[in-house]
This record gives sequence, C-alpha cells and structure tokens, in this order.
Amino acid sequence: MNSYACLGRVVLPGIEKTLYKDLSLSVIARQAAMSTRTLSRRFVERVGAHWVAAARVRHAQQLLETTGLSVEEIAMQSGFGSASVLREHFTGIVGTPPVSYRQSFGFDQQPLCHRRGR
Repeated sequence: MNSYACLGRVVLPGIEKTLYKDLSLSVIARQAAMSTRTLSRRFVERVGAHWVAAARVRHAQQLLETTGLSVEEIAMQSGFGSASVLREHFTGIVGTPPVSYRQSFGFDQQPLCHRRGR
C-alpha cells in the first residue's frame, strides 16, 4: 500500500479513534510503517496541518450536543488537555465558545417537565 493509501485507510481512522490521547508523530509513523518525515509531508499534503484540531473540535461539538459533561471533561475526552485549550481551538474553528454553542445547539440538562413555560 502506498503512503497516501495508508494515510487514508490506516492513519486517519486510527487518529479519529484515539483523539483523546497524546498523538505523537513518531508513534503514528511507526504504526503506519513510515518515517516521521514522510508521514508529516503526506499528512499535510492530504488533509492539512490543522486536521487533528478540527477533528477534536468536531468530537467536542458532539459531546456538547449530546451530553451534560462539563467543558473540562469534554476537553479531556477530546484530547485538548484543558478547558482553556479547548476554548481557544473551538472558538477559532466554530466561531463561538463551547458554552455558547451548547446553549444554542446542545444538551439541555433540565427534563422537559422542568423547563420554563412547559
């Protein structure tokens, strides 16, 4: 399998499954049987330099929409390490902070019978 095919079939799906982990270039390159230099070049050529951050933000969006987890917990589960790093990337990519996103599009922790006006 050439390095581009390996990237699409092995590397990207593997990264998406482990977004919450520290993604070391050397570990990923070893798993893909490529040098770190080749992996880095192919990755940027194929998906862009900010793909991992964008994938982590997509995962955070899903958690904000479907769970009552705190922003700190979502940051950890999405691989950002802290709420402040999540907020920085999330706001840069989505255009709104995570808390505002949740208020607009996400999970409402109150049961239907306890919401105002119902």
